[in-house]
Amino acid sequence: VTAYPGRAAACLYVNFNNGFAIAPSAVLKIKHLQDTHGLPPRAVSMLAISSGLIALAIFPLLGRLSDSKGRRLLLTCAMTLCPLGVLAFYNAPGNTYLPFYVLQMMAGFALNVLSTTFFTETFPASHRCTAQGMMTLFSVLGGASGLACESLIYAQLGSHARSVSIIILPAFVSPIVVHCFLPETAGRDLNDIAPERGDSEDGDPAPDIV
Repeated sequence: VTAYPGRAAACLYVNFNNGFAIAPSAVLKIKHLQDTHGLPPRAVSMLAISSGLIALAIFPLLGRLSDSKGRRLLLTCAMTLCPLGVLAFYNAPGNTYLPFYVLQMMAGFALNVLSTTFFTETFPASHRCTAQGMMTLFSVLGGASGLACESLIYAQLGSHARSVSIIILPAFVSPIVVHCFLPETAGRDLNDIAPERGDSEDGDPAPDIV
């Protein structure tokens, strides 16, 4: 944190913000399928399994694209598609919600896979586990805060769909922060992305890097 204060602040903010904005939609989507669209438990299970298998199938493709096109680019795309899918899923009429359910699930899986790799690569090797632990903590705190806020909004609006649609809006800030304040990591040596403090050739401490 002391060596990369701007980078650390950006990573912690994005993880807290994503947890805050996305957790309520993830927790309530099964309830939404049952209460709003009238799906019985068996249909919900079949939809979740089939869409989950489709989403899992994209993992190898995501890995290849992140190596060739850039992790930051794919992460910003996933961070944009995920809230868009959530908004469409919770507000789509009739059976038009089905493709958006798959979209938000695929984007959510992609977000989890890409963010785990990308954020840890932005810190020196000696501190990556610590950084990952801090980001996980902020994500959990954000999720708890988001669920609490969703409950307060629901008490006023009387609709989980409308409440989730409001809570998800801050998620659109995260891709902007990632694009503007964090470096691309694909195709680069990790020591060049985040050199250890004091690793400069002349022996002097390395300057602070955002």
